[in-house]
Amino acid sequence: MDRAPELVGKGTDFYKLARKRHIDLTYAEPERKNQIAPVDTEMRELQKRTRSKMIRKNVPSRMWDYALVHTAEIMQFIPRRGLRGRTGYEEVTGKTPDVSEYLDFDFWDLVWYWDSPHPSINQDDRKLGRWAGVSHRVGSNMCYWIALDNGHIIAESTVQHVTRDEMNDPDIKARIETFDRRMQERMDDTNFDNPELVNFHLGDEINLLDERIRDRWPHDTAYGDGSNTPSDSDYDEPRERPEEDDIELDTYDKLIGSQILLDDGLKATVTRRMTNLDGSPIGRAHANPLLDTRQYEVQLEDGTTDAYFANIIAENLFNQCDSEGRELLSFKEICDHRKNNRAISIENGYTISKNGNKTPKRTTVGWDILVEWRDGSTDWVALKDLKDTNPIELAEYAVANKISEEPAFKWWVPFCLQKRNRIINKAKSKYWRTTHKYGIKVPKNAEEALRIDRINGNDFWEKAIKKEMSKVRVAYKPNDAHTPEEVRKGLAPEMIGYQEISCHLVFDVKMDFTRKARFVANGSTTEAPASITYSSVVSRDSVRLAFLIAALNDLDIMSCDIGNAYLNAPCREKIWFKAGIECGEDKGKVMIITRALYGLKSSGAAWRSMFADSLRKMGWVPTRVDPDVYRRRNINANGEAYYELLLVYVDDCMVVSHNPDLTMKAIGEIYELKDDKYGPPEAYLGAVIEKFTLPDGKQAWSMRADKYCKAAVETVKDLLAEDGRELKSGKRNHKGPLPPGYKPELDVTPELDADKTQRFQQLIGILRWAVELGRVDILTEVALLSQYQANP
Repeated sequence: MDRAPELVGKGTDFYKLARKRHIDLTYAEPERKNQIAPVDTEMRELQKRTRSKMIRKNVPSRMWDYALVHTAEIMQFIPRRGLRGRTGYEEVTGKTPDVSEYLDFDFWDLVWYWDSPHPSINQDDRKLGRWAGVSHRVGSNMCYWIALDNGHIIAESTVQHVTRDEMNDPDIKARIETFDRRMQERMDDTNFDNPELVNFHLGDEINLLDERIRDRWPHDTAYGDGSNTPSDSDYDEPRERPEEDDIELDTYDKLIGSQILLDDGLKATVTRRMTNLDGSPIGRAHANPLLDTRQYEVQLEDGTTDAYFANIIAENLFNQCDSEGRELLSFKEICDHRKNNRAISIENGYTISKNGNKTPKRTTVGWDILVEWRDGSTDWVALKDLKDTNPIELAEYAVANKISEEPAFKWWVPFCLQKRNRIINKAKSKYWRTTHKYGIKVPKNAEEALRIDRINGNDFWEKAIKKEMSKVRVAYKPNDAHTPEEVRKGLAPEMIGYQEISCHLVFDVKMDFTRKARFVANGSTTEAPASITYSSVVSRDSVRLAFLIAALNDLDIMSCDIGNAYLNAPCREKIWFKAGIECGEDKGKVMIITRALYGLKSSGAAWRSMFADSLRKMGWVPTRVDPDVYRRRNINANGEAYYELLLVYVDDCMVVSHNPDLTMKAIGEIYELKDDKYGPPEAYLGAVIEKFTLPDGKQAWSMRADKYCKAAVETVKDLLAEDGRELKSGKRNHKGPLPPGYKPELDVTPELDADKTQRFQQLIGILRWAVELGRVDILTEVALLSQYQANP
């Protein structure tokens, strides 16, 4: 809390009450408003939810304190993203919250209660009341506060709902009306007028009764009414300010104080500029956010801090806004709904034609939906707006809360849910059919791989298996002293603390359609290690920029592929597996993994860390924008200084330099290069890379997709051959990829089944990558067809 005099004074009522309740008080530092901002946010949210509950349930304003307590207790049981999915109650007490007392009743529900010492649960002894919360300090568990028609509050544990059938009973209905009338007369605010508090209303000058007839919430009083704002005369004469063009970018820092929403949904505030050891600010400002190297400290909702670069902060800020700078809120869930007198009733929700057919009216007027956003705030949103942005969530909410028959929902909810179910069913049927990549069938195990080779009359998969197992042997060592059963029973002292996992072969098809097998560990069954497991790779944009830099500065390029890169790094985890048939003579033995085997949670990070250390020892430094692009200062043959570049994509390296051969030899001395060779790049992600001379004599690099397209045509031929068809060829001239006049949006042919849908998606994937590699001449046609991948 802040250091207001009424809170910090030892003689104040607040301080005395805190001491009486044994509450440890903590205060925010002076002028550090960000330290109490989360508290203010929760208080405003608590106040807003309490008002909403009281208005919707028509709760007398005299019951505001019970409503406030109940709402606060509900909020402490809501999981928070800022607490890693834990509730506030669990975070503070360390106990698992018990919500059983809050499941049966909502605040101000109409209930029956029995106040006799030994209730017989018969209709003669029951009495009416309003449920007002859980009485924690009175009675046993499941004991509740009950509001009577005379205004008294009692605690009772024998409580039941007034059912809908009972409300339709004429005698009970009359009894309920009498109860409500007596309570309204007794709880009316006019019975409690106090001349000294004539201007006091619930909620800091907000009259609850007036609010019930308002369509919108009143002004948030947390911002004040402007009465304390100093006038112009209260300020000194303003000093002359410099022209805007004369101000350096670092002079006024517009990012400090801004709020950003991180990728994991956490909200953070930029607090200050980071400095180095001598107190100088880190980085330089730049008009282009991508080139801004400033580093800032941001404070998360839980009070922890982290460091972010200015370009990352700017990217998050832009992602939170639309093209006009309006803030975009991320939807979390629907909390409540309300309607006013403009909403159409169910009886008037149809239009009757001359034939007597009823057609639901298309309307959304009169309905508002309470939405909770990812940042924890809530807002009332018009039904028409939420229907456009989150129709499926809204339709499911309408069905769950039994309002789908209302005219505002009746005309669109059934069709929305039918479309959702159709898409989900197609997705489920297609999930288990992802057996091809680039049109080539991918086996699930070694037996299937060999069977595919026999059918196709080749040995592509067999060679891939033998090649992989000959190199992966260094990643594990046998333990001949114990059997797997002995290790599982704890009879091997040296193996205590090791986790057992399974290993298997995974098959893949590269972008140039070559087959590849990889012996991997089932890392999902192991506990996550304490070390960092994230590993990044160089971006495609960085690779293209490197080719551009090489062409502009007359630099040479060489690339290499490090063989079985992960196996060079030590294993960070203590694990073992039982050898399978792929291990040959060691089948059935206990195998201890000693290297970073593919599939382990820590393998990627272990290799990247090891290779990065090797590069640093050679003088390479990672760049700020892309940590997988390294630079090193060097001198060319003319004595001029320049920077060499080294790009890393897992185990693929590319060097841009006047003399890249030296770097390649240095890497080859430490690691085994694939096929023991390196040289100018010939292919990149399926494209042919080559150097050519421009008409003016300058050298440049090109990227061609012809090899990829030829391989794609062969793949299509194989797919057609599986169906007993063949690809037609000839010398006919075609004006474009699509027939003249064809418009896919007007196509009325039947929808494809699951198999044909998968085939369509495979072909679109091949075409999209061809566009990425340079076939921009088919970009428009591929983009048009790509719109129909979900349901072609």
